[in-house]
Amino acid sequence: MIRAVILLAALATATVASTAQSQPNKPTPETVRERILELRLDRLERILGLTAKQKTALDTVLRRSEAEFAALGKAAKTARPRLRHAVQRGDVGKINEVLDHLVELRRMRAKLFQDRFASVRRVLEPGQAARFFIVLPRIDRRIRGLLRSALEPPPSRSLPRPDQMTD
Repeated sequence: MIRAVILLAALATATVASTAQSQPNKPTPETVRERILELRLDRLERILGLTAKQKTALDTVLRRSEAEFAALGKAAKTARPRLRHAVQRGDVGKINEVLDHLVELRRMRAKLFQDRFASVRRVLEPGQAARFFIVLPRIDRRIRGLLRSALEPPPSRSLPRPDQMTD
């Protein structure tokens, strides 16, 4: 497990470093998204013992669903500030409208999850599908955390440097 963390950290850092060299500011969201998909598929291949045919089919399923998950996430991200604004104004009608929209987005996400898993089950053996169900959320959380820490600036120091201290 520690080897996996070190490997993912190295891959994420290498991705950010290589992208940073080509773009001085930061990597594009598309580059980061593509690298996440690659890291996730490589990890799934090792954990599940995928054949080449399974890996290709699983890649297709995950890429197709990932675009749909991203669209739903983007829609929810734009709706949440609208909800906060409606709450601050006390606009009950707008609050209900945005809440209904957010609930519908969540329902669509759950349906997409079901559909994706049905497609995964057609590609994998039952034991592999069970393992996929267990490890995919863990892999995604770990990769997101590693990329987030690689992309965010280091936290500011809580203590002053010695040269900044006064007597």
